[in-house]
Amino acid sequence: AGLPRGRGSGSEFRYAPTTRCQFQTMAPKKASKPAAKKAAPKAAPKPAAPAKKAKKAEKKKGGGAERPQVTGVYVTGLDFEGMSHETVKEQFKHCQNITEVRLRHGKYALIFFGTKANANKALEMNKKLVKGNKISVVLAKRARPTKVREGKCTTVFVGGLPGATTKKQLATHFADCGSITKVRVYSKHYGFVYFDSAAAATKAVAMGDVPFSHGKDTSRMEEVPHQLSRTLEVKYSIRTKASDAVRNEKRYNRRPPSAIEAAEKKAANRVASHAAAKAAKEAEKKKAAGSAAKGSTTKKSSTTKK
Repeated sequence: AGLPRGRGSGSEFRYAPTTRCQFQTMAPKKASKPAAKKAAPKAAPKPAAPAKKAKKAEKKKGGGAERPQVTGVYVTGLDFEGMSHETVKEQFKHCQNITEVRLRHGKYALIFFGTKANANKALEMNKKLVKGNKISVVLAKRARPTKVREGKCTTVFVGGLPGATTKKQLATHFADCGSITKVRVYSKHYGFVYFDSAAAATKAVAMGDVPFSHGKDTSRMEEVPHQLSRTLEVKYSIRTKASDAVRNEKRYNRRPPSAIEAAEKKAANRVASHAAAKAAKEAEKKKAAGSAAKGSTTKKSSTTKK
């Protein structure tokens, strides 16, 4: 039951009827049985030898490409007065079959032999004294001998040129070898001579012992001065005129032409085309005039005959 309305207050007081709270009792869930463990799969048997290992084994047996034999030695500690290719060869001549000697900055040398046995014999010089210097000799595993260029190259490198040597003097020195197509001389006392055949380049290499006389005749001189009796270093070069043209193209054309350069080139091409068209028209006019004159002469001759 609710309370009566109060007088004078003008408000109503109402209360919600009381209700009973009902609680539902829930039975606890039974714990589920643990699932049975699945049987682990059996591991597959490992192969006897992987494919990669098998391939490596085949290569070791001889299936792969054979590596080139190491026939060179790396010599350090060489430092004596008058050291040159010939003096280095003299120190290792007991190893026999020396094919090439390279000197690097006068501090070390690379010596190549004909066979690996000769290179192994050179290793016996390791930690020995050569003209008062203890040298070190090890195999040059990465270095490779120079490829044979005889009979293939048409250009020769000329080193040891005296100062102020000109192209004409160098061309005169090698004039008897064959036809020379190009000569280049550089300020650092070396140059290149281009021939038209490999046979001419072979003859030029054979002139390494001929004194360079600046193109002068020394046969009548009683005593030839030192400046006219020095020899040059002459060896084959892989350079050609075509390779020089490609190199120059890459060197001087590293960027595309600008808008101004493109416009200038277009204008020059336009002028050239107009000049060619004008010349063609003049040639046609001359041809037409010549044919007209020829026709008139024939007509005159026919009238005179009548």
